[in-house]
Amino acid sequence: WMVSISREEGEPTIRERQLAEQADRERGVRAHPAVQAIMARFPGAEIIAEPDTQFYGDRTYTARDPEGHIWAFGVTVRKMKSEEWDAASGFTTKKRLD
Repeated sequence: WMVSISREEGEPTIRERQLAEQADRERGVRAHPAVQAIMARFPGAEIIAEPDTQFYGDRTYTARDPEGHIWAFGVTVRKMKSEEWDAASGFTTKKRLD
């Protein structure tokens, strides 16, 4: 190891880079119109799971409101048949008869 003293600013730390990346992702998430509508309805809410497209064709995300309630939001982005779900997930879908 070698330590040198300099008056120039150094590179960001790993933690500083992680926080900056997280802030960039959150800005991108908050820019989405659906997220903006929810955040307007629940000021101070925190996004705890970023938007992600699920194997069954829905795009979902999760938020915690200032009172601690967890809210899950989603929209279907691709209609899929149960056979497609099975292929994408490795599960077997059983149809209800009632």
